[in-house]
Amino acid sequence: MMNLWFKVGFFSLLALFFNQDLSAQTDVVNKDKKVVLDGDGNEVQMFKTYKWLWTLVDPSKCDGETISVHSIDKVAESYVVIESTSGRIMYDASGSVWCTDSDVLDCASFYKLESASESWSCE
Repeated sequence: MMNLWFKVGFFSLLALFFNQDLSAQTDVVNKDKKVVLDGDGNEVQMFKTYKWLWTLVDPSKCDGETISVHSIDKVAESYVVIESTSGRIMYDASGSVWCTDSDVLDCASFYKLESASESWSCE
């Protein structure tokens, strides 16, 4: 019973965090200059702000990754969440692993992450 609640709660939480319309994004990647442009031609800022993302996600070889930037209530630092086919990992602003989701731990709930201030999906 708890397993079912966890799965339903987890997916409900995901829906809250990724409430932005990511389906309209078509990205242009210039790996040499380390620039990712969204469908409107605007630079995706998270790749500029968090340069270490380039070591974890290759926007030119998409594999369904979703990246979002969050904060925690009353904490000034931002946290980056990367969701991929292998799971969901939360990083601090310097790129250090902060938390990895598991069957018994939902990092977003545990740390009470706020809604994403920025998100990008690799399609």
